[in-house]
Amino acid sequence: MKDLKSESVQLSFKQSVPLGTSTQEITIKAKASGSVALADGKSLFDKEMYEKEKIELPAGQKYLSTSFKASVNPEGSKTVGDLKFGFGVGVDCTLTCSQPVDENSELAPAIKRAIEAFTVPADIEDIASMPDLSVASVEGNGSIKFSVEIDAPITPISLASVPTSISGIGIKVNAGPKLGVQIAPSITGGYRLQVSKLDRDYVLLAYSRKHGEKLEVTFTGSAGISATVPGVDLVQEFLKAVFPDAKIPENDLKRLNISADEIKAMTSAIEGGIEKSLQFSLQEKLDASIEHGTAFLYRIHLPELDATARAAVNHALDGDLTMIEAKTSPMGVTRVRSIVHDTRENSRAFRLSLFGILNAGSVHDYLKTTKWIEDRETHDVTLVDTASASEVGYRIDNLAKDSQKLRRLLADGALATCAYKAGKTGYQPNITISFWAFDLQQSAPLAWMQSHLNIADALKMNAPVAKQTITASAGRFGRTIFNAEVKLDDALFDSLFFETEGVAHSEGHYVKLGREAMVKVLPPDLNAEIRDARQAVLRDERIWEELSQAGAFDNFRAILASHLARSSAFDLIANDIYGDYLIIEWWATAMSGVARPLAELRRFLKEKPLTDPHDNNLSKLRGKLNQQIRNVLLKTHDRFSDPWGLVAMDLASGQRGEASMLISSPALTLTLKREKTPSAMAAVL
Repeated sequence: MKDLKSESVQLSFKQSVPLGTSTQEITIKAKASGSVALADGKSLFDKEMYEKEKIELPAGQKYLSTSFKASVNPEGSKTVGDLKFGFGVGVDCTLTCSQPVDENSELAPAIKRAIEAFTVPADIEDIASMPDLSVASVEGNGSIKFSVEIDAPITPISLASVPTSISGIGIKVNAGPKLGVQIAPSITGGYRLQVSKLDRDYVLLAYSRKHGEKLEVTFTGSAGISATVPGVDLVQEFLKAVFPDAKIPENDLKRLNISADEIKAMTSAIEGGIEKSLQFSLQEKLDASIEHGTAFLYRIHLPELDATARAAVNHALDGDLTMIEAKTSPMGVTRVRSIVHDTRENSRAFRLSLFGILNAGSVHDYLKTTKWIEDRETHDVTLVDTASASEVGYRIDNLAKDSQKLRRLLADGALATCAYKAGKTGYQPNITISFWAFDLQQSAPLAWMQSHLNIADALKMNAPVAKQTITASAGRFGRTIFNAEVKLDDALFDSLFFETEGVAHSEGHYVKLGREAMVKVLPPDLNAEIRDARQAVLRDERIWEELSQAGAFDNFRAILASHLARSSAFDLIANDIYGDYLIIEWWATAMSGVARPLAELRRFLKEKPLTDPHDNNLSKLRGKLNQQIRNVLLKTHDRFSDPWGLVAMDLASGQRGEASMLISSPALTLTLKREKTPSAMAAVL
């Protein structure tokens, strides 16, 4: 074996060699189509197989690996053959069989024995016949498919609009429902199927990414997702899961005066939202599997397999994991690693925003007046009460076309809900509100990644390790998703508006926080001169005070010219600072404008506990608050749904809410979290 220690030996055939049944599914190519090489276990096995299973050869032995290039034949693809492994017609694949040999064995006889014992793991019989400690693998490009049941998590977010009700009527919404669905995705790209015969009884079966290739989760066709109960309407099951007290007519939503087109739109939104959330979760788990080597790893006890289990393994070898990934594992099969199992345990929730639901009296009334809109980028779904949206200046057709406008509506709804909850009147469910920011880049550069990690710093999440990881992976990261979120609950709503009970925060308080937020979110790759000038003005109280008295832009520009050095970039600098000023002043005016009538209302309630919801004085105070909220929502700045708005609201709450951030790409997945801390206002109040 000395000749094999430094390089492999090439093998060739004078003519192509067919493999398989009479249909000849795979053919080993003629000419230079094979090789023989020595390998140790660490280089042969996926990382997780090697480290977890402790696969070791006796001292003085190595693996003699024999590999052949082959292709899948069109004829074999027309039948259910034994040698397809999920690969497409005409696809080249690599067949490898590795067997233990003594390091001092003669080369030629060892190669002859290896070829004679060469095994292609097409079915249980092939695996059972493999020698102990031997390994067989197949590499190629194709699709691994599976159809499985998953309980998809849903995160309903109840949102108010105006006018906010003061009645005690409310709609109960489940906090964290799950919807049982049947999904049928595929994993497409370059992968390796590897079988390791541990001993006479035990086998490992693994699926992993082929070196240098990509694997993607896809849902194709109309059968991608459905309810798990045959014959039961998906929309009906969804509504029952979200609204537990609603009496939904069995398989007949038309009885609620909902048209067939509207039901079709509901179905499409639910399917699209849940499908994309599960696709994202599966892809995230698949990308993470690169770190430990395997996406699927099964330990199989051959003597324990019954007929169903044998069929499950055989189907898995054909590239169909449906049976082996059933919720209950087949007899004799142990799941060591499975991205399906990981997704069942921890999946990205499908976000369902219910705009205007806190203003509705019943589920039936709410459903009759809502439109179901799917965000084209996040694929989250929003139920929009059309009257509430129109009240604050939104057109439904624009929301369906423009994801940014839809997110601005949601930011408006979150702000209105915070005010509604802080008002302490009317229906007061325990709810959690999310302020969030989302971005998607088809090919994210390093600067984009670093800019979004600045958001993590602004949200007080520990990001140094993440920054090192990103810097070490310098370059483009492919299609990358950024999502940051801050959650506020009953304990934190008051801190948004009050210093103490009945004392509103001043406009100056919000201006200070808005300026601080802007400094924190300035992109690191921004032109240094522009960045330094913006930061200098944002941090200077005296300059900001002068700007607040400027009025027209020409005056604003003149004030900046008196404080900043003139340069060729001055016009850009002036425009950028003016943009910073407008959004900060809008937000400060909006927040303080809502805080003042809220403080009046709270002082009234403290002096006169609510006994009559129709009290004239109470109605006047509520009307004043509603009018102010309406004014704010009618003038919401486009950038409020950007990361700046997220950071500003987080600072306003004292940065005590739960926060999270996700950056996910084929190159890496980063998840950061900040735990909730007690509210200082709770102690004061």
